[in-house]
Amino acid sequence: QACFVLPFVMEGLFTVILPYHLGTRIVRSRHLTLTQSEACLAPIIFDLTRYGDILVNLTLTAFAFFTASGWVLKTLVGLLTGNLVIYILDHCRVLRVVRNFYLNSAQTDSVAQQLLSIPCGILAACTAFQLQ
Repeated sequence: QACFVLPFVMEGLFTVILPYHLGTRIVRSRHLTLTQSEACLAPIIFDLTRYGDILVNLTLTAFAFFTASGWVLKTLVGLLTGNLVIYILDHCRVLRVVRNFYLNSAQTDSVAQQLLSIPCGILAACTAFQLQ
């Protein structure tokens, strides 16, 4: 659970809630112009690093199949929980927090699909290892 859920909850705290809280404290306590206040409270731009996060989670899950079968269910539950947390946090971030969100091409999706060959290769190696 520590690899699948905790980093994403902490990311939500440290990239959304904490900067907004500190920004409101700064705006209240200082004499700032309107432009400076808006810049201080402006949310961050949404990026597509989730592809990398999900890829790492899938790779960790694929490695679990090399271990004893008692860890597989816990790992899959952690993966499911982590992906649900990622989905909920990103859904809220896109709708409520980020300034803009724009996908300009399908190139990012194409690269993500190519990178998914890594966990698929690990699963193939695990299958060969388990059949021996």
